[in-house]
Amino acid sequence: MFEESNAHVALLAPVPEGHLLSALSCFGLGDRVAFGSNAAMPLATFKHLVGADSTADVLIYASETPVKGVPRATYRARWVDYMGAVGGKAPASCAAFRPPSAAGDGAWDSFWIVTGLRKLEDAEFVDIKSLSGLKKRARFASNFVPLGPTIINTPF
Repeated sequence: MFEESNAHVALLAPVPEGHLLSALSCFGLGDRVAFGSNAAMPLATFKHLVGADSTADVLIYASETPVKGVPRATYRARWVDYMGAVGGKAPASCAAFRPPSAAGDGAWDSFWIVTGLRKLEDAEFVDIKSLSGLKKRARFASNFVPLGPTIINTPF
């Protein structure tokens, strides 16, 4: 689906599954989708590490689901950009990319944009315990669940 990423980093981020399903039903595969976050520092750092000329992957953990078991990234997308909020709202340049389900969200500090969002096939799910944080050799614990965007060493 994607050309190979040329960044040495990727992003692991939780997103409520309702927002993911809403985005998939509203936007096409190549369209942009913007998600809100209060984790400005990791997102700004990720944007800096990726740079303007690189491509990076985003693995998404679908949060707020009743699914039990080993935490897994079940969605994948390609990083586009990060920007600060304007009065807690999405800036005009990314407001049109918000999933309809996000209309009732409260204020956010920032927004991150991806393209090519897709649900992975079961065989493609990525166990979070197989991933490691940026510049870390040790992998995440078997029960690690991301509570916010986390910069990881690229698994691809």
